[in-house]
Amino acid sequence: NDAKWVGVEAWETYIGEYNLVSKYDKIYNEDIRTFDWSKENNIDLVIFGDVLEHMTKEEAQAAVNEALKNSKYVVISIPIKYMAQGAEHGNPFEIHVKPDWSHEEVLESFPNIVNNMPVKKIGVYWLES
Repeated sequence: NDAKWVGVEAWETYIGEYNLVSKYDKIYNEDIRTFDWSKENNIDLVIFGDVLEHMTKEEAQAAVNEALKNSKYVVISIPIKYMAQGAEHGNPFEIHVKPDWSHEEVLESFPNIVNNMPVKKIGVYWLES
């Protein structure tokens, strides 16, 4: 298997609590909004799962655009119904800064969506660079 799994986790506590070191080949304790993509090369796929709702729309768009510049594919999994959330477990990165994404807004906000699957509360979107 030639796959290399790299994770970016902003909340350092989660790295130990969820034993992320054992789940990834490399884990960065960084905020994806300021991640230096030059640390990794030949990226095939970036997965934003439970990430983009934790930042402003503009920050989410910028993060996805950076991922598209540095990888072949991007997958977004995001709540598409109003879903408020606070700083769970004392983690400020858990706050849903934008709790009101809709399927239509995701389609309008992100480039290069080639497939999508809106299901009840969560939408999944496949983007190609």
